[in-house]
Amino acid sequence: MKPTPTRNIRRRPAGATLKRFLVSALLVVPLSIKVSTSLNLARGVRSGDAPQETEARAPVNVASLDIPAFIREVAASERANNRNFADYTYTAKTTDRETKDGKVVKEKVTVAEIYPQYGEAVHKVISRDGVALSAEESEREFRRAVEGFKKGEQEAAKRRAEAAKQAEGAKQSNAPTPAPDPKAIPSFGPNWGFGFRSGFSSGSFTLSLYNFLRAGEFSAPRLERFRGRDAVVLDFRPRADYAPASDAVKPYAKLAGRIWIDVADRQIMRVEARPVPEALKKGDAPAASNAEPWIVIEQTRLPDGRWKESHIRLNTTADKSVFNGVERDHTEEMTDFRKFSADAEGKVDATKPPDKP
Repeated sequence: MKPTPTRNIRRRPAGATLKRFLVSALLVVPLSIKVSTSLNLARGVRSGDAPQETEARAPVNVASLDIPAFIREVAASERANNRNFADYTYTAKTTDRETKDGKVVKEKVTVAEIYPQYGEAVHKVISRDGVALSAEESEREFRRAVEGFKKGEQEAAKRRAEAAKQAEGAKQSNAPTPAPDPKAIPSFGPNWGFGFRSGFSSGSFTLSLYNFLRAGEFSAPRLERFRGRDAVVLDFRPRADYAPASDAVKPYAKLAGRIWIDVADRQIMRVEARPVPEALKKGDAPAASNAEPWIVIEQTRLPDGRWKESHIRLNTTADKSVFNGVERDHTEEMTDFRKFSADAEGKVDATKPPDKP
């Protein structure tokens, strides 16, 4: 089963094509779209692009660092960074491998433009295994992406209306609003869902950055230079009192690893994790368990100051039992981030694909 990002969307037509595509896709929404900034990671900032201002952060003294408070600060910063996350489109290169006896026997590579919404991501596939789609396939992918975008917008509108209705009902009932837990870690960023079904058996695993912060007990703070920036590095193990909210996040109670956090922006730069030795099958612990991480998530700082997920890696093939039976060797690389904004009203015709640039 293909992993489905549950809080992210993918996209990245170039220049005017992006504008035409999104305007056409949003037939059911009275908006026209303009490209406001091009954020190509390979080429850097275009002339005239202004960097996003970031909040000044206090320096970190690792000798006296209050680690739980620092982790909560990072979570709050991540949540703020992810506001309006659907303003960015990007290209994703996804690689899935099938293995047998520890060797790769089949590899599938898909490149797609990603169109984030507040819900399921919309993918527009542009190549498979290095071969660009034909004109007919490209047309079908365009149509499918448009329909997916329209459906996503309709579902998002329903969710907003229902949330507003519930909020109004709570307001009229004068029910007391429970005070938020100041020590709670809020959710932020995308989730990647992985699952399988075989006969009467099934399982799933949800990959996300915030679940590492919720489940982990962090220690051994130190400062390092990482990708040219100052970073706080922490080791982590599962907290003894961690209570998974669902079966899909139970694997976090078995994962340990390391996290790099940008000092200036309080953003997660990299997480790498692997199962704790006691979680592996007895007598069947793979030799690579202490070498290659089983999970890697990286974020990249865009030229405007926003941080976006740029790399994920999940390899559970050595012991799928740790991950609720999910056996995957999956890599996803995100590049060519672009930003757009909606700024004007107007109804458009989505019966035709966008003009060629």
